Amino acid sequence: MVWDVLRGVVSARAAETGRQALDIVDVGGGTGGLAVPFAALGHNVTVVDPSPDALAAAQRRAAEAGARLTAVQGEAANLDAVVGTKAADLVICHNVLEYVDSPADAMTAIAGAAASRHRQRARRQCR
Repeated sequence: MVWDVLRGVVSARAAETGRQALDIVDVGGGTGGLAVPFAALGHNVTVVDPSPDALAAAQRRAAEAGARLTAVQGEAANLDAVVGTKAADLVICHNVLEYVDSPADAMTAIAGAAASRHRQRARRQCR
């Protein structure tokens, strides 16, 4: 069910942006259960997770699916430091907040990553 909902969200977001490939950040994406299928559809996916073992599994799954994704070790609350100023069209955060030390800090970082794409688009439109 989660996949079906997210796939609809991604399709709608792609139509809204006019681009077929979105920049997606999967926070706490672990072994790539959501990230790999989106990467297999051609999206640019970055998985952020604190576990190097989970990230290695995500990369293996992506390779088996013939997809490419970026795996970055890090925490949700430090998302800006982990992915830098890279703007995301969509940030996925599924089954994460119950495991982080500060859900409020994690949500602030996630909101910042998602908002950066909107700020970039607004700047281009004002030029």
